Amino acid sequence: MNTIGRKKVADIIERLEIIKDEIENLDDEEWEKYNNFPENLRNSEIFSRFEETTFNLDEAMTYCDDLLEALQNVISI
Repeated sequence: MNTIGRKKVADIIERLEIIKDEIENLDDEEWEKYNNFPENLRNSEIFSRFEETTFNLDEAMTYCDDLLEALQNVISI
């Protein structure tokens, strides 16, 4: 990959890191809601949705980490 291609990948990495930070902030907010959910509603459909949302956001961050690692490998070759 030439210098221009490496620069493009570096720009993508920079944007992806920003997106990952935004996902992480949202995840923190959702976990806060999840952890403060009233005990008497923990068996409700709403709670199940909160639970699924938090786990999906965690998974999205893992995918971002994997993608960032792969892109770092691209520009380090």
